[in-house]
Amino acid sequence: AKAERVAVLAAFRQRGVGRRLMEAIEEWARDQGLEGVQLNAQVDALPFYRKLGYRQQGPIFDEAGHPHQSMVKTFDLGKVSE
Repeated sequence: AKAERVAVLAAFRQRGVGRRLMEAIEEWARDQGLEGVQLNAQVDALPFYRKLGYRQQGPIFDEAGHPHQSMVKTFDLGKVSE
């Protein structure tokens, strides 16, 4: 699965909304039998995704005028592999 343009309004940040959104995406991906989730994270958001078990892949690149890095989280036999 690929997550794109994941965003939470500033007024709702630091309340677990982003984490719950990503958990819902991951649950959907598992239910579909997919192997994991890939995304391109803004560099400022890398710590958020690392906390959720995503691994950085490849170099930093420009997307929509902002530095990004590809990240991936894979699933293994119903368990998350970090």
